[in-house]
Amino acid sequence: MMGTLAMAARAARVTQAEWHGATFIHPAAIAVTALLALWLFLASRRTALLPLMALICFIPSAQRVVIFSADFTLLRIMVLVGIARILTRGELSSIRFNRIDWVYLAWVLVGSVVYVLQRQEFSAVVYVSGTSMDMLGAYLVARALVQTMGDFRAFALIAAAIAIPVGAFFAFEMSTQRNLFAVFGGVREITWVRDGRLRCQGAFSHPILAGVFWASIGAMTMGGALARTLKPLQRLLFVAGTCAAVVVIVASASSTPVLGFVAGVGFWLWWPVRNWMRYVFIAAPFVTVALHMAMEQPVWHLVGRMSAVGGSTGYHRFILIDGAIRHLGEWWLVGTPWTGHWSSVFQTWDITNQYIFEGVRGGIWRLGLFVVLIYLVARSIATAQGRVTDKSDRLLLWGLGASLFVHCVCFIGVSYFGQIQYLWYISLAIGASAYAPEFCGSASRQATMSRPKRVQQFFESPRDAELTGA
Repeated sequence: MMGTLAMAARAARVTQAEWHGATFIHPAAIAVTALLALWLFLASRRTALLPLMALICFIPSAQRVVIFSADFTLLRIMVLVGIARILTRGELSSIRFNRIDWVYLAWVLVGSVVYVLQRQEFSAVVYVSGTSMDMLGAYLVARALVQTMGDFRAFALIAAAIAIPVGAFFAFEMSTQRNLFAVFGGVREITWVRDGRLRCQGAFSHPILAGVFWASIGAMTMGGALARTLKPLQRLLFVAGTCAAVVVIVASASSTPVLGFVAGVGFWLWWPVRNWMRYVFIAAPFVTVALHMAMEQPVWHLVGRMSAVGGSTGYHRFILIDGAIRHLGEWWLVGTPWTGHWSSVFQTWDITNQYIFEGVRGGIWRLGLFVVLIYLVARSIATAQGRVTDKSDRLLLWGLGASLFVHCVCFIGVSYFGQIQYLWYISLAIGASAYAPEFCGSASRQATMSRPKRVQQFFESPRDAELTGA
């Protein structure tokens, strides 16, 4: 049995899609996942997301077990372990569901139903069952484990800590053109070169997705790096994590994560005048309409001009958006199974835009719920920031908002698949938790007091220590 698994792990590297439907797993991946699953099940609430994040960042998503034609990736198995944990420890019942949760549930259900109606095949039912398990499972696990500001601070510290070894792996790949994670299969052993630049991907499904993942994390950890009231060790970890995230972004050599991170930095530049941000977002649609009327080309033609590295395919993104608008009648009701005819020159079957992907998969209903969900999460983060009194917490929440903004910008240039989807579900869950007044209130202090001393001393802020008398 183990010999067969080892042979599978040494098989030729092929594209991500070709792993579906067949068991493909490395013995080391089994051992690592078993240890991480045990950690997830037994750990304290504030460290329980660390094994999930570690699996996301260090094991390629091609690793999977197929049972009766149903794919169980290692991440999916880890989510099931997380669900078992929150059920057996009563953590699920502690969630106070709000409107973000219901919109999220509607987004998942509508997308699943519309996709099945669109395809009208049993395979579509199997597919949406798996994707719905991922979406609902990862969301519920993160929702149960991150319920207070202290929990979110711990998650941010975990992300910063994981960024450091990930950055080291990417630096190694950039200097040697060898991807050490190729031993597991599912990723290239020899790093892809485009226009003379190495496009490093590490354990991630694609270099763009690796860069976007860490662009969003880097925008978030920047809040801790700027928070002078945090403990020196915590701030040092945030600084190191942010720098490591930048290394990954550079190593990915892709325009989308670079532009996304620039957008995140731009979001941070608004911090001194943050009270005026609402007026910026109110004015944005009017400015967009004015540009559209003044330009010879449609305003979405600007997407085709954006490039941060050589060889960027920004014009393909423009053609895709233009095609979606011109063929609105084809997909608005129940989506469409094929978009290749939107252009005779460009590969418009490759939906490299999350917004268009939402519409193509679920019609205007899924796209609308997706946009509403983002709006509600942004409002929730802004509301939580107004409730907290500690400046370091405000900066961390602003970082969460910057991370959300990075995702929204990058959605124009890529549609998510693989590991980064789980980060997106986790981010939405944290935004939903921030909606509750208890997120910033006494519940946070009580959770701090109930933890072991050593864990408390590392994850708490100086303000927490004052409140608990530590």
